[in-house]
Amino acid sequence: MSLSTDTHPMSSEALNAPPSDDAKDEPSMDSYRLVHPLDICSVLADLRRGRNPLTMRWGVGAQQGVTSVVHVDNAKQEWMFEPDMAPGVTDSLLAAKAIAFSGSASGIRVRFVTPPPVERKIDGVRVLVSPLPQSLIRLQMRRHFRAVAKKSNPYGCVSVLADGKERSLYLHDISLGGVGLRARDLPLDDLPIGTVLSDALLSFGELGSLQIGLRVMSQRAVDMAVGQVSHFGCQFIDPGRSDEPFVQRVIYHLELLRRNGA
Repeated sequence: MSLSTDTHPMSSEALNAPPSDDAKDEPSMDSYRLVHPLDICSVLADLRRGRNPLTMRWGVGAQQGVTSVVHVDNAKQEWMFEPDMAPGVTDSLLAAKAIAFSGSASGIRVRFVTPPPVERKIDGVRVLVSPLPQSLIRLQMRRHFRAVAKKSNPYGCVSVLADGKERSLYLHDISLGGVGLRARDLPLDDLPIGTVLSDALLSFGELGSLQIGLRVMSQRAVDMAVGQVSHFGCQFIDPGRSDEPFVQRVIYHLELLRRNGA
């Protein structure tokens, strides 16, 4: 493994990021918490690919510095990051009881805490090595980011229309604001713009389901290999407090599938 010796300046954005001490997280943050090592490795790998800076905070006086991820090793359950070049910072880090990290990448805010690192040299490059965090908070900040659903075994939506009949659609995409639904045998005229689907049931397989109101905001016909299908862009109506964390988990799951070519 070769490591870059480039360092990052202390950006004002990184230094002004909110503290990432898990002890200060509100109870609702548990809904955004990742605990599986593979999920945590995936987020850290995203930060590495984007060379996104991470703010570090530690100690009673809330000392701080800036670093970036240089390597993630799921097999060894550890990750490596660059030492801060400011005088005395690394020595202070090595003596800390715990380090709180915070940063962002591609509209995702990340927060986690690790024990103090150890110093190591790889290919002559000095790095800091720490165990994977036991948990990681991942917050989607871009409300209009849309994750495209898998084409094999697509997720479904069932709703009762104004005529009292139950109709089935399938999920094409999802964001924090709503979903794109499609159907082969549902004419556009059956769901005109402004139509409200009360208590629509969105099923996401092993992830669970979400019952929520939807309002049709757009519609169009889409030509596909199987023929023409109807597409309906729908907005969530009055989502509950627990709905957004659930949707974030679905979006994250779909992004992992996309990256893995599933």
